[in-house]
Amino acid sequence: MATLKHYIPVIILLLISNMALALTDMPVIAELQGEHNASGFGYQIVSLDFNHDGYKDIVVLAPFYGWAYQSTPSRGKVYVYYCGPGFNSSTPPALTLEGEYPNGNGRKIGVVRNVGDVNGDGFDDLFITDGIPNQAGSVRYMYFFGDNPDLYSPDLIDTPQANQVVYEHSSLGDIDGDGFDDIGIRYTEGVYKYDIMWGGTFDRQSVMVGEGSPSYISGMKGIGDINNDGYDDFTIGLVHNDTGGNYNIIRLYYGNAERVFSNPLVFIQTYSGISRVCKALGDLNNDGYEDFLGYADDEGMKLWFGSDNLNPAQASVALNPVYYGDEYMNGIAYGDFNNDGYDDVVGASYYEQRFAVWLGNSNMDGYRDWQKPSALENFGYSVATGDYDGDGYCDIAVSAPFEQGEWPMHNYTGYVFVYGGNGQMVAGDDPIAPPAPKQLRVSLGPNPLRAGSAISCTIHCPDSAKGENMEIAIFNIKGQRLYHTNKQVLATSEFSTIIPIPTLASGLYLCKVKVGEQEKVSKFTILK
Repeated sequence: MATLKHYIPVIILLLISNMALALTDMPVIAELQGEHNASGFGYQIVSLDFNHDGYKDIVVLAPFYGWAYQSTPSRGKVYVYYCGPGFNSSTPPALTLEGEYPNGNGRKIGVVRNVGDVNGDGFDDLFITDGIPNQAGSVRYMYFFGDNPDLYSPDLIDTPQANQVVYEHSSLGDIDGDGFDDIGIRYTEGVYKYDIMWGGTFDRQSVMVGEGSPSYISGMKGIGDINNDGYDDFTIGLVHNDTGGNYNIIRLYYGNAERVFSNPLVFIQTYSGISRVCKALGDLNNDGYEDFLGYADDEGMKLWFGSDNLNPAQASVALNPVYYGDEYMNGIAYGDFNNDGYDDVVGASYYEQRFAVWLGNSNMDGYRDWQKPSALENFGYSVATGDYDGDGYCDIAVSAPFEQGEWPMHNYTGYVFVYGGNGQMVAGDDPIAPPAPKQLRVSLGPNPLRAGSAISCTIHCPDSAKGENMEIAIFNIKGQRLYHTNKQVLATSEFSTIIPIPTLASGLYLCKVKVGEQEKVSKFTILK
């Protein structure tokens, strides 16, 4: 019977080999900075090819630009950085748009979005809103179709319809297959409503009326062509007001040429706490079907691989740790960061001041493959992706727009950091093949975790393992045993326990679980 001392050298060699093969950091290729204290530079980041040169550009919103303590109000500013070969920290914005406040009152910029290719020219379009604070009916929706010499001449200006309070414009993709991307509009007009604004004509069509409430986060989002039928699909997630209690519901609408959306698929309906905003994730397993993030719950961020026969009851993968930004999922984006043909996922948590990367492949296991922490407060507030330096690898833009506390006491202009994709990014934990049904499996969480806390260990075994002896041990990278449980009889096929680790320093550790003759060694990381 082999003992752990036989395994430790092999484990260490494998870890060293993985470290040698994988890049331990995505390098910063650009650091962009706001113009003055408390401008909120990086509050929103948008990625699209604005100048139509074949390279994604970066659009940054600083909504509090112009603000000075006890002097002038904020009016907002938008910055467009043209990217491509040579893009770096010294690249100046090619275009800017400032809000206005003559005599202290005027238009303030509030939102920037990529709404997709609404005019059918093959390039995504920029959407910017502005309005006069506290003045009803002053909001303008400005569309810029790109290749535009300035941002003061929108290609199209729209305004809210009478008695409407609009909460969001979101890109749905090409729902009806007519060559124009379409926009989802979520608003109230006495009751909550959800419309599609058709690209090209900008006509509106009602999809759903009377459900949901502005008191709860809801979302109308495009998720890509998940059944590969040539039409993009979308979801609506909301809280349903029910006499038996409010429940969360997400409905999935399949795109079609007839523009008929009367029979959506109920993707999930639950009283349990879940997020209600779905996100497109590209093609993570490279099977020709687009994939999407359905929702997040206590078990992780659950995604589904696209399919002709989607099963809402069974997620394809649950991503952990749970990093998705705010409740609108603004911390989630995707792109092929290592150019291997599989789209990858980036998720940010500004609470944790970090972002993580999950590399796509045919056997994603859901555990992050790389992450980047920062000492900056609110680091990870917004993310965007694109090949900004033109090297063939998708890059990641991450913002840290503001500090906590009273602004006059700080000098913090806001930042956007751009991390370069590269071919050395490899999945560290994904298996060559999915776990066999009778294989011992171990789940550790949170992973990584903070020093001084505890880690949850869940053991999944085949039914045949019931009655076998089980023991758990933790080792450092040198093979020294730091924690050990006494043998106990496994009564069920799934067992969970909490392991306190208050004295362990930051670093990489190994958790060995033994059930009968089966053994499983899993890695986890402790952070300061």
